Amino acid sequence: MLTVVFLVPRIPFNFQPQSDGGLLYVSLHMPPGTSDEIENSYVGKIEDAILKKKEVRTVQTLIYSGQADADLTIQLVPIQDRQNVFLLAPEWRKELLPLIADQPSARLFVNTARYGGNAGGFGGGTAEILFTSPNFDQLKNTIPLIRKEIEKNPYAVDVTTSLDYLTFQRNFVPNQDALKGTGITTSQIAAAFETYATGLQASTLVKGGLSYPIYVMADPILLHGAQSLLDLRVYSPTLQTSLSMRQLGTFQLTESPLSITRHDRLYSATVDVDLTPNAPPALAFQNMVQADLTKAGLVGQGVNVSSNGAFSPAALAAQLSTLLPMSFGLAIFLVYLVMASQFNSWKYPVYLLLPVPLALIGALFAVYLFGGGMDLFAMLGLLMLIGLSAKNAIIYLEFVMERIGKMPLADALIEAAHLRFRPIIMTTLTVLMISFPLMFATGQGAEFGQKVGVVMLGGVLTSAILTFFVVPAAFYRFERQHTSAKDLEAVTISTE
Repeated sequence: MLTVVFLVPRIPFNFQPQSDGGLLYVSLHMPPGTSDEIENSYVGKIEDAILKKKEVRTVQTLIYSGQADADLTIQLVPIQDRQNVFLLAPEWRKELLPLIADQPSARLFVNTARYGGNAGGFGGGTAEILFTSPNFDQLKNTIPLIRKEIEKNPYAVDVTTSLDYLTFQRNFVPNQDALKGTGITTSQIAAAFETYATGLQASTLVKGGLSYPIYVMADPILLHGAQSLLDLRVYSPTLQTSLSMRQLGTFQLTESPLSITRHDRLYSATVDVDLTPNAPPALAFQNMVQADLTKAGLVGQGVNVSSNGAFSPAALAAQLSTLLPMSFGLAIFLVYLVMASQFNSWKYPVYLLLPVPLALIGALFAVYLFGGGMDLFAMLGLLMLIGLSAKNAIIYLEFVMERIGKMPLADALIEAAHLRFRPIIMTTLTVLMISFPLMFATGQGAEFGQKVGVVMLGGVLTSAILTFFVVPAAFYRFERQHTSAKDLEAVTISTE
Protein backbone atom coordinates (compact mmCIF):
# COMPACT_ATOMS: atom_id res chain seq x y z
CA MET A 1 0.00 0.00 0.00
CA LEU A 2 2.82 2.39 0.86
CA THR A 3 4.52 1.57 -2.42
CA VAL A 4 1.40 2.48 -4.41
CA VAL A 5 0.92 5.70 -2.44
CA PHE A 6 4.56 6.62 -3.05
CA LEU A 7 4.69 5.80 -6.76
CA VAL A 8 1.29 6.75 -8.20
CA PRO A 9 1.63 10.53 -7.60
CA ARG A 10 5.02 10.42 -9.36
CA ILE A 11 3.75 8.63 -12.47
CA PRO A 12 2.14 10.97 -15.02
CA PHE A 13 -0.92 9.91 -17.01
CA ASN A 14 -1.34 10.24 -20.75
CA PHE A 15 -4.01 8.85 -23.03
CA GLN A 16 -1.57 7.53 -25.63
CA PRO A 17 2.22 7.51 -26.00
CA GLN A 18 4.14 9.81 -28.28
CA SER A 19 3.54 8.22 -31.67
CA ASP A 20 5.61 8.72 -34.80
CA GLY A 21 2.99 8.61 -37.55
CA GLY A 22 5.48 9.32 -40.34
CA LEU A 23 3.92 12.74 -41.06
CA LEU A 24 4.94 16.34 -40.46
CA TYR A 25 2.72 19.39 -40.92
CA VAL A 26 4.04 22.80 -41.92
CA SER A 27 1.72 25.82 -41.58
CA LEU A 28 2.43 29.27 -43.01
CA HIS A 29 0.45 32.31 -41.84
CA MET A 30 1.13 35.41 -43.91
CA PRO A 31 -0.06 38.91 -42.85
CA PRO A 32 -3.77 39.46 -43.55
CA GLY A 33 -4.35 40.98 -46.97
CA THR A 34 -1.35 39.26 -48.56
CA SER A 35 -2.12 38.47 -52.20
CA ASP A 36 -2.32 34.87 -53.35
CA GLU A 37 0.63 35.44 -55.73
CA ILE A 38 2.97 36.56 -52.94
CA GLU A 39 1.82 33.78 -50.64
CA ASN A 40 2.30 31.21 -53.42
CA SER A 41 5.88 32.38 -53.99
CA TYR A 42 6.80 31.85 -50.33
CA VAL A 43 5.05 28.49 -50.24
CA GLY A 44 7.06 27.49 -53.32
CA LYS A 45 10.32 28.32 -51.52
CA ILE A 46 9.25 26.20 -48.55
CA GLU A 47 8.25 23.32 -50.83
CA ASP A 48 11.61 23.38 -52.63
CA ALA A 49 13.51 23.35 -49.34
CA ILE A 50 11.45 20.45 -47.98
CA LEU A 51 11.68 18.33 -51.14
CA LYS A 52 15.49 18.49 -50.97
CA LYS A 53 15.49 16.66 -47.63
CA LYS A 54 16.28 12.95 -47.71
CA GLU A 55 13.59 12.17 -45.12
CA VAL A 56 10.78 13.35 -47.42
CA ARG A 57 8.70 11.06 -49.60
CA THR A 58 5.82 13.32 -50.74
CA VAL A 59 4.53 16.84 -50.05
CA GLN A 60 0.90 17.89 -50.33
CA THR A 61 0.18 21.63 -50.25
CA LEU A 62 -3.09 23.45 -49.62
CA ILE A 63 -3.26 27.24 -50.05
CA TYR A 64 -6.34 28.96 -48.68
CA SER A 65 -7.23 31.63 -51.23
CA GLY A 66 -7.95 35.00 -49.70
CA GLN A 67 -6.93 33.89 -46.19
CA ALA A 68 -3.13 34.28 -46.48
CA ASP A 69 -2.67 30.79 -44.98
CA ALA A 70 -1.21 27.55 -46.31
CA ASP A 71 -0.79 24.02 -44.94
CA LEU A 72 1.77 21.47 -46.13
CA THR A 73 1.47 17.77 -45.27
CA ILE A 74 4.78 15.91 -45.57
CA GLN A 75 4.93 12.13 -45.73
CA LEU A 76 8.28 10.81 -44.53
CA VAL A 77 10.28 7.72 -45.37
CA PRO A 78 10.12 4.73 -42.96
CA ILE A 79 11.37 5.44 -39.47
CA GLN A 80 14.33 3.08 -39.90
CA ASP A 81 15.81 5.55 -42.43
CA ARG A 82 15.35 8.79 -40.48
CA GLN A 83 15.13 10.45 -37.08
CA ASN A 84 12.01 10.55 -34.96
CA VAL A 85 9.50 13.23 -36.05
CA PHE A 86 9.77 14.88 -32.64
CA LEU A 87 13.48 15.47 -33.30
CA LEU A 88 12.96 16.53 -36.93
CA ALA A 89 10.28 19.15 -36.19
CA PRO A 90 12.48 21.69 -34.31
CA GLU A 91 15.35 21.18 -36.80
CA TRP A 92 13.11 21.84 -39.79
CA ARG A 93 11.64 24.94 -38.19
CA LYS A 94 15.10 26.46 -37.70
CA GLU A 95 16.00 25.74 -41.35
CA LEU A 96 12.73 27.07 -42.81
CA LEU A 97 12.37 30.28 -40.78
CA PRO A 98 15.06 32.18 -42.80
CA LEU A 99 12.89 31.70 -45.93
CA ILE A 100 10.31 34.15 -44.52
CA ALA A 101 12.79 36.44 -42.73
CA ASP A 102 11.78 39.39 -44.97
CA GLN A 103 8.18 39.07 -43.73
CA PRO A 104 8.36 39.96 -40.00
CA SER A 105 4.61 39.49 -39.48
CA ALA A 106 4.56 36.03 -41.07
CA ARG A 107 4.56 32.95 -38.85
CA LEU A 108 5.71 29.43 -39.70
CA PHE A 109 4.99 26.28 -37.69
CA VAL A 110 6.27 22.73 -38.00
CA ASN A 111 4.03 20.32 -36.11
CA THR A 112 3.83 16.57 -35.59
CA ALA A 113 0.02 16.57 -35.44
CA ARG A 114 -2.53 18.41 -37.53
CA TYR A 115 -4.47 21.04 -35.65
CA GLY A 116 -5.31 24.72 -35.76
CA GLY A 117 -7.92 26.91 -37.37
CA ASN A 118 -8.18 24.90 -40.57
CA ALA A 119 -7.82 21.43 -39.14
CA GLY A 120 -8.37 19.61 -35.91
CA GLY A 121 -7.18 16.59 -34.04
CA PHE A 122 -4.53 15.51 -31.59
CA GLY A 123 -1.67 13.10 -31.41
CA GLY A 124 1.11 12.00 -29.11
CA GLY A 125 3.60 14.77 -28.43
CA THR A 126 1.09 17.63 -28.56
CA ALA A 127 -0.88 19.53 -25.94
CA GLU A 128 -4.10 21.42 -26.57
CA ILE A 129 -5.12 24.04 -23.99
CA LEU A 130 -8.41 25.92 -24.04
CA PHE A 131 -8.71 29.47 -22.71
CA THR A 132 -12.06 31.16 -22.10
CA SER A 133 -13.24 34.65 -21.25
CA PRO A 134 -16.57 36.53 -21.18
CA ASN A 135 -14.86 39.44 -23.00
CA PHE A 136 -13.63 38.65 -26.51
CA ASP A 137 -11.39 41.72 -26.77
CA GLN A 138 -9.63 40.77 -23.54
CA LEU A 139 -9.18 37.21 -24.79
CA LYS A 140 -7.84 38.41 -28.15
CA ASN A 141 -5.33 40.71 -26.47
CA THR A 142 -4.23 38.14 -23.85
CA ILE A 143 -3.69 35.15 -26.15
CA PRO A 144 -0.52 36.60 -27.80
CA LEU A 145 0.95 37.19 -24.33
CA ILE A 146 0.03 33.63 -23.32
CA ARG A 147 1.71 32.30 -26.45
CA LYS A 148 4.93 34.18 -25.67
CA GLU A 149 4.90 32.86 -22.11
CA ILE A 150 4.38 29.25 -23.26
CA GLU A 151 7.18 29.61 -25.82
CA LYS A 152 9.56 30.12 -22.88
CA ASN A 153 8.75 26.62 -21.61
CA PRO A 154 11.68 24.26 -22.33
CA TYR A 155 9.29 21.52 -23.47
CA ALA A 156 7.51 23.68 -26.09
CA VAL A 157 8.75 23.48 -29.67
CA ASP A 158 5.99 25.28 -31.58
CA VAL A 159 2.99 27.18 -30.26
CA THR A 160 -0.05 27.99 -32.41
CA THR A 161 -3.40 29.48 -31.49
CA SER A 162 -6.83 29.46 -33.07
CA LEU A 163 -6.60 33.28 -33.27
CA ASP A 164 -3.53 33.13 -35.52
CA TYR A 165 -5.83 32.79 -38.54
CA LEU A 166 -6.84 36.39 -39.25
CA THR A 167 -8.64 38.18 -42.03
CA PHE A 168 -9.69 41.75 -42.81
CA GLN A 169 -13.28 42.79 -42.32
CA ARG A 170 -15.14 46.06 -42.54
CA ASN A 171 -17.07 47.11 -39.46
CA PHE A 172 -19.61 49.92 -39.51
CA VAL A 173 -18.90 52.37 -36.68
CA PRO A 174 -21.84 54.68 -35.92
CA ASN A 175 -21.14 58.36 -35.21
CA GLN A 176 -22.80 58.99 -31.86
CA ASP A 177 -22.91 62.76 -32.44
CA ALA A 178 -24.69 62.26 -35.76
CA LEU A 179 -27.25 59.94 -34.13
CA LYS A 180 -28.31 62.58 -31.61
CA GLY A 181 -31.70 64.03 -32.38
CA THR A 182 -32.52 61.43 -35.05
CA GLY A 183 -34.20 58.84 -32.85
CA ILE A 184 -32.10 56.15 -34.54
CA THR A 185 -30.23 53.63 -32.40
CA THR A 186 -27.29 51.41 -33.27
CA SER A 187 -29.52 48.34 -33.09
CA GLN A 188 -31.84 49.91 -35.70
CA ILE A 189 -28.87 50.49 -37.99
CA ALA A 190 -27.82 46.85 -37.59
CA ALA A 191 -31.37 45.69 -38.29
CA ALA A 192 -31.50 47.90 -41.41
CA PHE A 193 -28.27 46.36 -42.79
CA GLU A 194 -29.63 42.88 -42.09
CA THR A 195 -32.92 43.69 -43.85
CA TYR A 196 -31.15 45.05 -46.94
CA ALA A 197 -28.87 42.02 -47.11
CA THR A 198 -31.29 39.19 -46.33
CA GLY A 199 -34.65 40.72 -47.19
CA LEU A 200 -37.95 40.96 -45.39
CA GLN A 201 -40.97 38.72 -45.76
CA ALA A 202 -43.70 41.09 -46.96
CA SER A 203 -46.49 38.61 -47.54
CA THR A 204 -47.42 35.03 -48.30
CA LEU A 205 -48.99 33.78 -51.53
CA VAL A 206 -51.33 30.81 -51.19
CA LYS A 207 -51.93 28.92 -54.41
CA GLY A 208 -53.22 25.39 -54.88
CA GLY A 209 -53.03 24.71 -51.16
CA LEU A 210 -49.32 25.64 -51.05
CA SER A 211 -47.84 28.71 -49.36
CA TYR A 212 -45.13 30.78 -51.02
CA PRO A 213 -43.35 33.46 -48.91
CA ILE A 214 -42.75 36.77 -50.67
CA TYR A 215 -39.51 38.54 -49.74
CA VAL A 216 -38.54 42.12 -50.50
CA MET A 217 -34.80 42.72 -50.57
CA ALA A 218 -32.19 44.93 -52.19
CA ASP A 219 -30.71 43.82 -55.48
CA PRO A 220 -27.44 42.03 -54.56
CA ILE A 221 -25.85 43.36 -57.76
CA LEU A 222 -26.20 46.91 -56.45
CA LEU A 223 -24.58 46.01 -53.09
CA HIS A 224 -21.07 45.54 -54.46
CA GLY A 225 -18.96 47.39 -51.90
CA ALA A 226 -18.72 49.60 -48.84
CA GLN A 227 -19.67 52.74 -50.79
CA SER A 228 -22.92 51.21 -52.01
CA LEU A 229 -23.75 50.19 -48.44
CA LEU A 230 -23.21 53.75 -47.26
CA ASP A 231 -25.84 54.91 -49.77
CA LEU A 232 -28.51 52.79 -48.09
CA ARG A 233 -31.07 54.70 -46.10
CA VAL A 234 -32.69 54.27 -42.68
CA TYR A 235 -35.84 56.04 -41.48
CA SER A 236 -35.59 58.65 -38.69
CA PRO A 237 -38.78 58.78 -36.63
CA THR A 238 -37.80 62.14 -35.12
CA LEU A 239 -36.96 63.92 -38.37
CA GLN A 240 -39.72 62.13 -40.31
CA THR A 241 -37.33 61.44 -43.17
CA SER A 242 -34.75 58.86 -44.32
CA LEU A 243 -31.05 59.39 -43.76
CA SER A 244 -28.21 57.67 -45.59
CA MET A 245 -25.77 55.47 -43.68
CA ARG A 246 -23.04 57.86 -44.82
CA GLN A 247 -24.53 60.52 -42.58
CA LEU A 248 -24.59 58.25 -39.55
CA GLY A 249 -21.19 56.56 -39.56
CA THR A 250 -18.29 55.07 -41.50
CA PHE A 251 -16.75 51.68 -42.29
CA GLN A 252 -13.42 50.83 -40.67
CA LEU A 253 -11.05 48.07 -41.82
CA THR A 254 -9.98 45.82 -38.92
CA GLU A 255 -8.25 42.48 -38.41
CA SER A 256 -10.48 39.72 -37.10
CA PRO A 257 -10.12 35.96 -36.58
CA LEU A 258 -11.61 33.68 -39.18
CA SER A 259 -13.91 32.20 -36.58
CA ILE A 260 -15.16 33.08 -33.10
CA THR A 261 -15.91 30.07 -30.90
CA ARG A 262 -17.66 29.70 -27.55
CA HIS A 263 -17.26 27.09 -24.85
CA ASP A 264 -19.97 26.93 -22.18
CA ARG A 265 -21.25 30.30 -23.46
CA LEU A 266 -17.81 31.92 -23.01
CA TYR A 267 -15.54 33.13 -25.81
CA SER A 268 -12.77 30.59 -26.29
CA ALA A 269 -9.41 30.24 -27.98
CA THR A 270 -7.28 27.13 -28.33
CA VAL A 271 -3.50 27.06 -27.89
CA ASP A 272 -1.77 24.04 -29.46
CA VAL A 273 1.75 23.18 -28.35
CA ASP A 274 4.14 20.81 -30.09
CA LEU A 275 6.24 19.14 -27.39
CA THR A 276 9.82 17.91 -27.25
CA PRO A 277 10.47 14.14 -27.09
CA ASN A 278 11.28 14.32 -23.35
CA ALA A 279 8.22 16.41 -22.48
CA PRO A 280 5.73 15.24 -19.84
CA PRO A 281 2.30 14.00 -20.95
CA ALA A 282 -0.34 16.51 -22.05
CA LEU A 283 -2.15 16.58 -18.70
CA ALA A 284 1.04 17.19 -16.70
CA PHE A 285 2.21 19.81 -19.21
CA GLN A 286 -1.14 21.63 -19.05
CA ASN A 287 -0.93 21.78 -15.25
CA MET A 288 2.62 23.11 -15.53
CA VAL A 289 1.60 25.80 -18.04
CA GLN A 290 -1.41 26.80 -15.95
CA ALA A 291 0.84 27.32 -12.92
CA ASP A 292 3.28 29.44 -14.96
CA LEU A 293 0.51 31.57 -16.48
CA THR A 294 -1.11 32.11 -13.09
CA LYS A 295 2.23 33.23 -11.68
CA ALA A 296 2.64 35.63 -14.63
CA GLY A 297 -0.83 37.06 -14.01
CA LEU A 298 -2.17 36.11 -17.46
CA VAL A 299 -4.96 33.81 -16.24
CA GLY A 300 -7.40 34.26 -13.42
CA GLN A 301 -8.10 37.91 -14.26
CA GLY A 302 -10.94 37.40 -16.73
CA VAL A 303 -9.15 34.72 -18.80
CA ASN A 304 -9.18 31.16 -17.49
CA VAL A 305 -7.99 27.70 -18.49
CA SER A 306 -10.90 25.40 -19.23
CA SER A 307 -11.35 21.72 -19.96
CA ASN A 308 -11.13 21.37 -23.74
CA GLY A 309 -14.08 19.02 -24.26
CA ALA A 310 -14.19 15.31 -23.59
CA PHE A 311 -11.75 14.25 -26.31
CA SER A 312 -8.70 16.48 -25.89
CA PRO A 313 -5.47 14.70 -24.86
CA ALA A 314 -5.49 16.27 -21.39
CA ALA A 315 -9.18 15.48 -20.82
CA LEU A 316 -8.73 11.88 -21.95
CA ALA A 317 -5.69 11.51 -19.69
CA ALA A 318 -7.69 12.83 -16.74
CA GLN A 319 -10.49 10.37 -17.49
CA LEU A 320 -7.97 7.53 -17.77
CA SER A 321 -6.45 8.35 -14.37
CA THR A 322 -9.94 8.05 -12.87
CA LEU A 323 -11.07 4.96 -14.76
CA LEU A 324 -7.87 2.95 -14.28
CA PRO A 325 -8.36 2.05 -10.56
CA MET A 326 -12.07 1.46 -11.15
CA SER A 327 -11.45 -0.87 -14.10
CA PHE A 328 -8.66 -2.71 -12.28
CA GLY A 329 -10.84 -3.24 -9.19
CA LEU A 330 -13.80 -4.41 -11.28
CA ALA A 331 -11.60 -6.86 -13.19
CA ILE A 332 -10.27 -8.37 -9.95
CA PHE A 333 -13.82 -8.74 -8.62
CA LEU A 334 -14.99 -10.54 -11.78
CA VAL A 335 -11.98 -12.88 -11.70
CA TYR A 336 -12.71 -13.60 -8.03
CA LEU A 337 -16.30 -14.58 -8.87
CA VAL A 338 -15.13 -16.92 -11.63
CA MET A 339 -12.59 -18.59 -9.33
CA ALA A 340 -15.12 -18.88 -6.51
CA SER A 341 -17.53 -20.74 -8.78
CA GLN A 342 -14.74 -22.94 -10.15
CA PHE A 343 -13.29 -23.93 -6.75
CA ASN A 344 -16.67 -23.89 -5.00
CA SER A 345 -15.22 -21.73 -2.25
CA TRP A 346 -15.25 -18.06 -1.27
CA LYS A 347 -11.99 -18.38 0.65
CA TYR A 348 -9.43 -20.02 -1.65
CA PRO A 349 -9.74 -17.44 -4.49
CA VAL A 350 -8.36 -14.87 -2.04
CA TYR A 351 -5.10 -16.84 -1.83
CA LEU A 352 -5.04 -17.22 -5.61
CA LEU A 353 -5.32 -13.46 -6.09
CA LEU A 354 -2.60 -12.57 -3.56
CA PRO A 355 0.08 -12.27 -6.32
CA VAL A 356 -1.98 -9.59 -8.10
CA PRO A 357 -1.07 -6.74 -5.69
CA LEU A 358 2.54 -7.93 -5.86
CA ALA A 359 2.41 -7.77 -9.66
CA LEU A 360 0.88 -4.29 -9.47
CA ILE A 361 3.78 -3.07 -7.33
CA GLY A 362 6.34 -4.49 -9.76
CA ALA A 363 4.54 -3.00 -12.76
CA LEU A 364 4.40 0.46 -11.19
CA PHE A 365 8.10 0.29 -10.31
CA ALA A 366 8.95 -0.70 -13.90
CA VAL A 367 6.86 2.14 -15.36
CA TYR A 368 8.47 4.59 -12.94
CA LEU A 369 12.00 3.43 -13.76
CA PHE A 370 11.56 3.31 -17.55
CA GLY A 371 9.64 6.62 -17.61
CA GLY A 372 6.89 7.73 -19.96
CA GLY A 373 4.01 7.42 -17.49
CA MET A 374 0.78 5.47 -17.68
CA ASP A 375 -1.38 5.37 -20.80
CA LEU A 376 -4.15 3.32 -22.35
CA PHE A 377 -1.79 0.50 -23.33
CA ALA A 378 -0.23 0.32 -19.87
CA MET A 379 -3.77 -0.01 -18.54
CA LEU A 380 -4.35 -3.00 -20.83
CA GLY A 381 -1.10 -4.50 -19.55
CA LEU A 382 -2.27 -4.13 -15.94
CA LEU A 383 -5.50 -5.94 -16.75
CA MET A 384 -3.49 -8.76 -18.37
CA LEU A 385 -1.40 -9.05 -15.20
CA ILE A 386 -4.41 -10.25 -13.22
CA GLY A 387 -4.46 -13.51 -15.16
CA LEU A 388 -0.70 -13.80 -15.67
CA SER A 389 0.08 -13.42 -11.95
CA ALA A 390 -2.82 -15.49 -10.61
CA LYS A 391 -1.84 -18.53 -12.68
CA ASN A 392 1.29 -19.07 -10.57
CA ALA A 393 -0.77 -19.31 -7.40
CA ILE A 394 -3.22 -21.68 -9.10
CA ILE A 395 -0.40 -24.00 -10.18
CA TYR A 396 1.09 -23.94 -6.69
CA LEU A 397 -2.01 -24.26 -4.49
CA GLU A 398 -3.50 -27.00 -6.65
CA PHE A 399 -0.67 -29.32 -5.57
CA VAL A 400 -0.98 -28.16 -1.96
CA MET A 401 -4.69 -29.05 -1.89
CA GLU A 402 -3.93 -32.52 -3.25
CA ARG A 403 -1.53 -33.23 -0.38
CA ILE A 404 -3.57 -31.81 2.50
CA GLY A 405 -4.69 -34.81 4.58
CA LYS A 406 -1.80 -36.94 3.35
CA MET A 407 0.95 -35.04 5.16
CA PRO A 408 1.33 -32.09 7.52
CA LEU A 409 0.43 -28.72 6.02
CA ALA A 410 3.95 -27.31 6.30
CA ASP A 411 5.40 -30.35 4.49
CA ALA A 412 2.70 -30.04 1.80
CA LEU A 413 3.58 -26.42 1.21
CA ILE A 414 7.31 -27.18 0.95
CA GLU A 415 6.87 -30.19 -1.33
CA ALA A 416 4.49 -28.30 -3.62
CA ALA A 417 7.05 -25.50 -3.90
CA HIS A 418 9.74 -28.02 -4.92
CA LEU A 419 7.53 -29.71 -7.49
CA ARG A 420 6.02 -26.58 -9.04
CA PHE A 421 9.08 -24.35 -9.00
CA ARG A 422 10.25 -25.37 -12.47
CA PRO A 423 6.84 -25.04 -14.23
CA ILE A 424 6.27 -21.61 -12.67
CA ILE A 425 9.73 -20.40 -13.67
CA MET A 426 9.29 -21.74 -17.23
CA THR A 427 5.94 -20.01 -17.73
CA THR A 428 7.37 -16.82 -16.24
CA LEU A 429 10.35 -16.90 -18.61
CA THR A 430 7.99 -17.46 -21.52
CA VAL A 431 6.06 -14.31 -20.65
CA LEU A 432 9.29 -12.36 -20.16
CA MET A 433 10.52 -13.47 -23.58
CA ILE A 434 7.32 -12.06 -25.04
CA SER A 435 7.81 -8.72 -23.25
CA PHE A 436 11.36 -8.09 -24.52
CA PRO A 437 10.45 -7.70 -28.23
CA LEU A 438 7.62 -5.33 -27.24
CA MET A 439 9.94 -3.21 -25.10
CA PHE A 440 12.83 -2.90 -27.52
CA ALA A 441 10.97 -2.75 -30.85
CA THR A 442 11.91 0.26 -33.03
CA GLY A 443 9.59 0.00 -36.04
CA GLN A 444 6.60 2.12 -37.01
CA GLY A 445 4.05 2.11 -34.18
CA ALA A 446 6.38 0.23 -31.80
CA GLU A 447 5.69 2.78 -29.05
CA PHE A 448 2.17 1.41 -28.62
CA GLY A 449 3.48 -1.97 -27.45
CA GLN A 450 6.46 -0.79 -25.41
CA LYS A 451 4.43 0.13 -22.34
CA VAL A 452 2.65 -3.25 -22.42
CA GLY A 453 6.05 -4.94 -22.39
CA VAL A 454 7.28 -2.81 -19.49
CA VAL A 455 4.19 -3.61 -17.40
CA MET A 456 4.44 -7.32 -18.18
CA LEU A 457 8.16 -7.41 -17.30
CA GLY A 458 7.82 -5.70 -13.93
CA GLY A 459 4.57 -7.35 -12.90
CA VAL A 460 5.28 -10.96 -13.88
CA LEU A 461 8.83 -10.93 -12.55
CA THR A 462 7.78 -9.56 -9.15
CA SER A 463 4.77 -11.82 -8.75
CA ALA A 464 6.70 -14.95 -9.74
CA ILE A 465 9.43 -14.32 -7.18
CA LEU A 466 7.17 -13.31 -4.31
CA THR A 467 4.57 -16.04 -4.96
CA PHE A 468 6.87 -18.63 -3.31
CA PHE A 469 7.07 -16.51 -0.15
CA VAL A 470 3.79 -14.64 0.28
CA VAL A 471 1.28 -17.29 -0.82
CA PRO A 472 2.68 -20.17 1.33
CA ALA A 473 3.06 -17.88 4.34
CA ALA A 474 -0.50 -16.55 4.08
CA PHE A 475 -1.95 -20.01 3.43
CA TYR A 476 -0.12 -21.53 6.42
CA ARG A 477 -1.02 -18.60 8.69
CA PHE A 478 -4.78 -18.83 8.13
CA GLU A 479 -5.30 -22.50 7.22
CA ARG A 480 -3.12 -24.41 9.71
CA GLN A 481 -5.87 -24.55 12.37
CA HIS A 482 -8.42 -25.89 9.87
CA THR A 483 -6.08 -28.57 8.56
CA SER A 484 -4.26 -29.61 11.77
CA ALA A 485 -6.82 -32.28 12.73
CA LYS A 486 -6.75 -33.80 9.26
CA ASP A 487 -2.94 -33.74 9.26
CA LEU A 488 -2.78 -35.49 12.65
CA GLU A 489 -5.23 -38.15 11.51
CA ALA A 490 -3.24 -38.71 8.31
CA VAL A 491 0.02 -39.05 10.22
CA THR A 492 -1.54 -41.50 12.74
CA ILE A 493 -2.93 -43.73 10.00
CA SER A 494 0.37 -43.79 8.11
CA THR A 495 2.26 -44.70 11.34
CA GLU A 496 0.00 -47.65 12.10
